[in-house]
Amino acid sequence: MSEKVYIVSAGSYSDRYIKKIFKSKEKAEFYHKHNNDYDLNDIEEYELSDDNVITPVYYVEAVYSIGGVNHYGKYQEEGFKLNILSTNTEDYRDVSVNRIYINSGYSGYEIRVCRELNNEVYDSDKLNAKFLKVCQDYAALIKNELVNGASIYDIQRMFRCYGKDLVDEQINNRSKDWFAVKKFKGGNT
Repeated sequence: MSEKVYIVSAGSYSDRYIKKIFKSKEKAEFYHKHNNDYDLNDIEEYELSDDNVITPVYYVEAVYSIGGVNHYGKYQEEGFKLNILSTNTEDYRDVSVNRIYINSGYSGYEIRVCRELNNEVYDSDKLNAKFLKVCQDYAALIKNELVNGASIYDIQRMFRCYGKDLVDEQINNRSKDWFAVKKFKGGNT
């Protein structure tokens, strides 16, 4: 069982700051009670993380801009960018990994694919080629849906609907190379 600390802070938003940190809840409460600072916050309780095993988690973020005329009538160049990023096992659930996003705006449509890597050893040329192909496949599906009358909101709903299945399937099977291209269209994989 981890130790706990008790934090007394003051201020709010970007002006918030820590006044004192205590190991004893009673001392924190005493300090809090006998402090005349007008913007003092409630006492916060945190567990120390020193006993937790923390390991790195590497993931890819591929961003693909779909070329063509966007819904504002402006031409957009096709583009692709691959970022290799890392987090850790403590913060992994806070990162939007193993998700697919479709965004639209003034500059056009953008696909963002975030996927966990098996480890820190990777071939960046192979990853680049693989994720470019994945994004191009999704772009073809999206263009087809747009031509058939779907709105970007319909497409975003399709991805949200199947995004949960994608994540659940990955977590259950730990299959790193599984992509839901057929699921996007409602088929079986």
